[in-house]
Amino acid sequence: MKCEHLKCHSSERMWVPTYVNEEGDELEKIKPHYYCVQCGEIEYKGQDKARHYGYFSNILGDIKRYLEIEAKKGSNVKITSAVFRLVMMELHKIDDFTDKFSKPFCVQKKEFIRVLKKYIPCFSSEFYNNFFDPNPPRYDEESVNYYGKYYEELEEQYAQELALADGEEEYAFF
Repeated sequence: MKCEHLKCHSSERMWVPTYVNEEGDELEKIKPHYYCVQCGEIEYKGQDKARHYGYFSNILGDIKRYLEIEAKKGSNVKITSAVFRLVMMELHKIDDFTDKFSKPFCVQKKEFIRVLKKYIPCFSSEFYNNFFDPNPPRYDEESVNYYGKYYEELEEQYAQELALADGEEEYAFF
């Protein structure tokens, strides 16, 4: 059951490590953390905070679009709207899935992949992990403006052809 977290007084904070990896190694110094007075959960202060359902819905949408493109190439795996809804309903059933107070993103990610493998078992965890890219691709100016530059070059070429046909030196589209 979800708890409406009520932070303790600042003088009652607990000194715990700010981040501990899966092997149990402390990666940062210990700092004071708030805890919930009602349930006792310690506030998570790591960098990978929990995300809302919309984040995972977007990831699932990306997977669905990828599989639709692959289906046009001959693949037979698709995510239907029913499967999409079942995955999202399963996430909503998990207690405290979006609890930013005590749950890190890495735990959410593992649970999400577990649910995906339950409904779409034909792919590995690595396949699903590829959609969680922390650094989205950055495009340089050349690749972003490729079509714009291409059309400008075509317009110039067309203007030169028209100018030659009309016997003029220059012809411009403005």
